[in-house]
Amino acid sequence: ISIEDYLYVSDYRGSKENAEDWKRWLTQSQGIPSERMFVLEDAQANKKSIAKVWKNATKMLGKKGRMWLFFFGYGSSQKGKPFLVLADTTLKKNDSFKKGWFWFE
Repeated sequence: ISIEDYLYVSDYRGSKENAEDWKRWLTQSQGIPSERMFVLEDAQANKKSIAKVWKNATKMLGKKGRMWLFFFGYGSSQKGKPFLVLADTTLKKNDSFKKGWFWFE
């Protein structure tokens, strides 16, 4: 997940470049096929899209598979829980819980 262009908070420069570097390392150095990677960028990185990709990836992996999640963008905490600031997360107190993503949902 790589977010540079946020709708409601300041943009986060460099995340796409970081994501590309990691993808290159995973494919070239670790031998992970790129077709087994799911990439979401900017506006694609919303709660609905992440949930869909997560579901598809877990089906692909099976019960004993291993999934790595790389997130390049803003993170925070809400009520002591890790919180990912997604592309459409607002700064409104009650809305951020709907648009962001708690790590352990």
